[in-house]
Amino acid sequence: MADSQSHRHRALLVVDDPLECYFIFDLNLDHLFSSEPDEEFPPILNLPDPAASFNNVPRRENMAVTVSGNLIVVATSKSRTLLYDTDSRSTFTGPNMCSGKLSILLVPVADSMFFAMSFLPHLDPKGTPHAELLAKGMDAGSRLAWHPIQDPPLLSSPHPGRAREWRISGYFVVGTRVWVSFLHEGTFSFDTACRLWRMEGTWELPVRGLALLIPDFLGGGQQLLFGFSGSPPWIATFASAI
Repeated sequence: MADSQSHRHRALLVVDDPLECYFIFDLNLDHLFSSEPDEEFPPILNLPDPAASFNNVPRRENMAVTVSGNLIVVATSKSRTLLYDTDSRSTFTGPNMCSGKLSILLVPVADSMFFAMSFLPHLDPKGTPHAELLAKGMDAGSRLAWHPIQDPPLLSSPHPGRAREWRISGYFVVGTRVWVSFLHEGTFSFDTACRLWRMEGTWELPVRGLALLIPDFLGGGQQLLFGFSGSPPWIATFASAI
């Protein structure tokens, strides 16, 4: 996902080889498309050498990968974090998360900030944070660190006398705010600037998994939320009023 105009000429492609590892390719989009309408069909291009690769994690350990600018972040269900800088092509171990999460939602927010949350909060170890923020501290020269986030109202005040099973159904990022829908429960948003949750409504986003908000669709001033529905056939879903 590109986060600024300067990165829209590049795309990071993740290829999962189940027998070996994850390969990440840094593609220059200027070389993939032609502006000449009458040009013959271009020759097939080979992928460049991988910009990075990550070994498959052991069984029963899940992994989430996301990117912001030149920084690739990998987080695992065992609390481990791996960072890769595409400019210097250097890999280094990041800070451990505050707690492990069986299945991780991981998205970039603003510059060098990442939001992580458990897709299945009810399966997290009791007393551990369901959501965390990877960010630098306020002090100059501070390093990236994971910071626990308070639970949204849904999780912090469960219904008494009844076991609840929460499941994240859809989510997207706009500005400093992360929007998250819980299946059959409603939609909440978290502001990473003031670090507060807000309930948006009892409705759910009309997508499953990650959606992309296009702030000015085709230059018409409309906002477009693009994603995929959660039941076959897997069709694209559009929502214009967000």
